[in-house]
Amino acid sequence: MAKLKVGIIGVGGIANGVHIPEILKSPDAKLLAICDCNKDTLKKVGDKYGIDEKYRFEKSTFPNKTPTGGIITSFTSESTILPK
Repeated sequence: MAKLKVGIIGVGGIANGVHIPEILKSPDAKLLAICDCNKDTLKKVGDKYGIDEKYRFEKSTFPNKTPTGGIITSFTSESTILPK
């Protein structure tokens, strides 16, 4: 089975403390890239986990990448999007 390719939009507390570590530990998933609107948080989290693909939230969120799943977090709610 192919690995689930994941991109994370929003790398604040929950993504940083739970989602990213769990994705990195999973033999069935590959973290392609992270995205956040805060450049300092994006750099800090990317450096912490060795994630090279970092993008500011703009019109083209994941250029040249096609995630097959993703986790979206916000200040008030959290949703997981799974592939069909």
